[in-house]
Amino acid sequence: MKEGFIIKENAGIYDVFDGENIYTTRARGKFRIGKYSPTVGDNVTFDESNLYLLDIKDRVNQLIRPNIVNVENVYVVASAENPIIPISLINRYIVISEIIHVKPKIILTKIDLTNIENALKTKKILNDLGYEVLMYSSKTLEGLEEIKQASEKVKNAFESVDETPNEQQQEQI
Repeated sequence: MKEGFIIKENAGIYDVFDGENIYTTRARGKFRIGKYSPTVGDNVTFDESNLYLLDIKDRVNQLIRPNIVNVENVYVVASAENPIIPISLINRYIVISEIIHVKPKIILTKIDLTNIENALKTKKILNDLGYEVLMYSSKTLEGLEEIKQASEKVKNAFESVDETPNEQQQEQI
């Protein structure tokens, strides 16, 4: 028996990482009627030779969208420009994270496209509320190392905030 955690699930096949190797496993039927169905992030015991999940450890927390458990960090990813994501929308994701007892970190993207003063103002508002804010540009890769360091060796969930046009906005398009 080995222990690890599920890093990927697809059609009843679970990839389990034990700290060194990834094993492709299946769940036994008992999980369909048990307390939990296996989910990404679950700490599990598995049979290394038959590649079956044997046990799911108790969960610390659970996000529904995406369906992931035992999260240590939640990153709320929102663009600082094009489109500008309103803080009220970011707040929704903050609340969801707080409900599962995880202090979220916010990543503001596209900082190369925005007026840096506006991005810094948003960062200050969120910092004053007690949230860590990281700034990132995919063009210049500014902030990438800081994100890598902050997310290293822990289970992370990245929530992308996007603003879906409402009915009135769709009519304008």
